[in-house]
Parts: sequence; structure tokens; C-alpha cells
Amino acid sequence: MTNNVKNATSSFTANVVPEITAKLEELNERGETIIPLNEVEIIGEKVLELIPQNVHLPKAKGSRFVRFEYVDLDSIAVPESNTNIVRKKGKNPQLIDRLMVSFQNGVNLSLPPIIVRKESRIINGVHTECMIVCGHNRHNMLRKLNVKGFYVAVYEFAQDGLSFEDSVRRLQLTENDHYPSLESSTEDVVNTVSTMISQGSSLVENNEKSIRKFVEEVCPNKHPSTRSKIVSDVVRKAGAYQEVVTYTAEDTMMWIEQNTDYSIAGNFDYDRNKIGWSVLEGYEDEFIMNAAKRFHESPNSPSSYFLCRTKAPSEKRPLRQRRLDMLEKFDQLGEAILDVAEYYNEHGVFPWQVEGFLPQDHKAKEKDFISVKEIK
Repeated sequence: MTNNVKNATSSFTANVVPEITAKLEELNERGETIIPLNEVEIIGEKVLELIPQNVHLPKAKGSRFVRFEYVDLDSIAVPESNTNIVRKKGKNPQLIDRLMVSFQNGVNLSLPPIIVRKESRIINGVHTECMIVCGHNRHNMLRKLNVKGFYVAVYEFAQDGLSFEDSVRRLQLTENDHYPSLESSTEDVVNTVSTMISQGSSLVENNEKSIRKFVEEVCPNKHPSTRSKIVSDVVRKAGAYQEVVTYTAEDTMMWIEQNTDYSIAGNFDYDRNKIGWSVLEGYEDEFIMNAAKRFHESPNSPSSYFLCRTKAPSEKRPLRQRRLDMLEKFDQLGEAILDVAEYYNEHGVFPWQVEGFLPQDHKAKEKDFISVKEIK
């Protein structure tokens, strides 16, 4: 914090010492972690005494939390958005607006603050003392609220034998995966990991196995299918080696168009007089039903064929086993259709029944379960 800010705070504090002291004691006694934004500025450096021991701080190999500091926001240097590979699209105005509302209702001291690294430099004639690492949107929000001073978490990087670049990127991805104010998008992670590979990272190598391991480490809270998409996109972008190739929907369409004369996506194949479908492992049920519905459209509807692809194999389920399992799944679904037809022929109804619908229409003041009889 600059001398001007220190002096201004000290001058203000001198006039209200009893009130601030009482407030600090009250908050500490209650274990309060949410305090009004204006009181954070009034209390100044003493806000550091209120930060709870269990505050969530991201941890990642290569970086180390040093201390909390109360700083003048003007002393924080912010890199240009086009140089921040972890946030390719830059600031998020909608998020900043939501943060403004949230902080105006109180500052939650148990959540991670802005993360900086100490680095003295002069940018456009302005002397800065640190560089922001995480929390670009939070920093921008505070500036829009005309906040002058705030607390930050100071970190050191290039620890544990890792390079500065590797340690910074790993912490950024980790921080954006835990209690995120704005979660890293798929594009953000793909861009970051691809850049790390191009810069010769020691954390992630240019092969699918290494990429998958790294993505699982830094994005454990993302859905497995999202992580798989990230891995696939990085593999394509970085030209990584794959022992077993996996295909996205786009890859599948491109490969089939360039290497075969088959049709997919429910299109009619005039050469074979059939309808073609591309099926990813796990979606056999959906495409069996698609084929059945198309066959039912008219008495002369053609049959279908499937072009299949599996997900990434594992030690327990290698590629050959996954392919065999898909073939078995198609057979099981076909047998299920035969059983349904047999039941229908015997009983004149399908082996399922729709009981009704949940109340959804507020305008009609629906509150109770709606039976099929009421609808028909």
C-alpha cells in the first residue's frame, strides 16, 4: 500500500479507533467472515486479522502461498488480455456485474482473494509492486466500485523444480477449477495446455496419455465428458501422438467424408439403399430408436447401418473388448425390440404405461399430479 493510502487510513483510524476496535472484536467473537465492503477499506490492513484460518487457497505444484497483504489496487499490474492465455476471451462483463452486486452485499473473507506475485515495474509511467495472477475479473470489479485498497494473496512461483511458466499456468487452471467465480471454459483449458506443450512444458508432454493425466489433475471438478473433450481438442491442436485414435463428432464426419462413400446422420445412402448412422459407444440405445423410428415412417422405409467408434480404451476395457461390447449391445437391443413386439401381439398394449405429468403451468395454477385421462 502506498504511503498516501497508509496515511489516509491512519488518519481515518485515529478518529474512529474505538469503533474499529469494537468492530474487530465483535467480528472475531462471532467468527464472522462476511463484512461490508466499505468496512474493508475503513479497517485497511487490519482486515488481514479477520481472514479465517480455513480460507480456501488453491494449491498446485510449483507455487507457494507466502502471505496476505493489503495493497493499493493501483499498485497491481494487470497483463493485457491478449497475453492471458488462461482467459482467451478476456474480461467477462456479465460476471463483473454479478460480482459487483455480490461484493456490495458483503465481502466473504473465507473465499480466495486475488492472487498476485511480487514484481516491481513501471508500466506507462506508473510504478507497480505486483502482477496479478488470478482474479482479473474481481480486480476489474473492485476498480468499477472505486475501491482504492484491498487484500490479496501473495504467491511465489518456479518452486519444486518447475519453470515459472509451468507453475503459474498450473495454479491458474487449479484456481479456476475450485469455487470458481468464472470457471475455465473448455477453450481456456485447451488453449493453456496447448501453449504449455508448445513451450516445452515439463508438466505435460505431447502425447495423449500425458495430456489426459494433466487435465485430470488440474480439472478434477469438470464433468468426465468435458475433460475427454478437452483432451481430444488438445491432441488435435498440438498434433499429439495417440496410441488409439478417438474421434469427435466433427472428426468422424470429416474422416468418413474424406475416406468412404458411406452416409451418416440419418441420411439416405442411394448406393446401398439404406440409411446411415454414426454411433459413439454409449449411445447405442438412441440410434437403435432413431433407426426404428425411420423404419416406421413408411412401409417402404429402408433399413439402417451403423458406423461405430468407441471411447478411449483402458486397461480393464481395451479397444477390442469395447468393440465386442458394442456389438453385444446392438444384439441385446434388437432382442428387446422382439420381446416388446411379442408382448404387444399377446396383450394388445406395449409393456409400459404413461401415468401422467407433473404440474408445470403456473398460469393455470397447476399444483397436483395430472393424469393422462385429464389430458385426453
